[in-house]
Amino acid sequence: MNIINNSQNNLQKTSSYIVSDINKIILMLNKKKGLSKAKMTGSGSSVFKLFSDKEEVIKLSYFIKKHNPKWWVKVTRIFI
Repeated sequence: MNIINNSQNNLQKTSSYIVSDINKIILMLNKKKGLSKAKMTGSGSSVFKLFSDKEEVIKLSYFIKKHNPKWWVKVTRIFI
């Protein structure tokens, strides 16, 4: 997880200025305990965070969808 936590996206500042929801979701995800910090991909097409507790992530996804119905929210499983 150090690779994710220590990485930096040089486009995040500019993308967040254009689309303020990027910072909103990063702050929202970082309030929850997880395996990594929330990060923006590429030029801001998505934001992600790694978690270990599947049930907690599902609850969080419903909360996000309820309060931000225009956002696309997807819980996925990855193998590390």
